[in-house]
Amino acid sequence: MKQYKLFNVNIDKIGLAKWIINECNKNEIFSATPVQQACIPPILDRKDLIVYSKTGTGKTLTFILPILHLIDLHQISFNVFILVPTRELGLQINDTFNRLGKIKKNFKL
Repeated sequence: MKQYKLFNVNIDKIGLAKWIINECNKNEIFSATPVQQACIPPILDRKDLIVYSKTGTGKTLTFILPILHLIDLHQISFNVFILVPTRELGLQINDTFNRLGKIKKNFKL
């Protein structure tokens, strides 16, 4: 397994679109957690990952931010399918998508 040395990195240094950075800042998200630093760049390169991390380490944003970056809103069919084990987690993900994706026209869950 590859090991990464991680530092406190601003969210704008991990390769996300400017509009996503602006939405993160509006939601008081200014720095990337270690799991986000390690995982977002490979996801943006369309690599498949399996990520294990404790609760509260930023896993939800780790996959939501790259989805928002990569999604093609001009495509007629759906772009992303997310399967979650509980209703509560599904509601959390829905809320996060709505807060960060509201700037994009045609963005619907």
